[in-house]
Amino acid sequence: MSVRLRVMPDFFFVLMRFYLRIDRVLVRSRKKGTFKISFFSVCDTRLLGDNGKDYMIREWSLREAKVADLEHLPPEVLLDGNQVWESLPIVEVKNEKVKPISA
Repeated sequence: MSVRLRVMPDFFFVLMRFYLRIDRVLVRSRKKGTFKISFFSVCDTRLLGDNGKDYMIREWSLREAKVADLEHLPPEVLLDGNQVWESLPIVEVKNEKVKPISA
C-alpha cells in the first residue's frame, strides 16, 4: 500500500493505492472444475478536502485484469503497481460526499 498527500493553502488531496498480484492460485468450482488463476488488482481511494467546506469528496476505484490479458506488457511494467495500473480496466468506481461525525 502507498499513500501520497498534498497539502495546499486552499485544499488537500490524499491518494491511497493498494496493489495486489496473485500468481497461479488453484481455484475449485463445481461447475467449472479446477483451474489456476493469476491476476492483478489495484484499489485506489482518493480524498479531496476544500477549506471552508464541511465535507470531503471520496472516490474509490477498482481496476483488475488477468495476467494472461497483460502478457503484451514488458516484465518491468508488470512488477510495478503504478505502471501496471495504467493498463488495467476499471471494474468499479464510487464517488461519495463524506461529512465528519459531530461530537
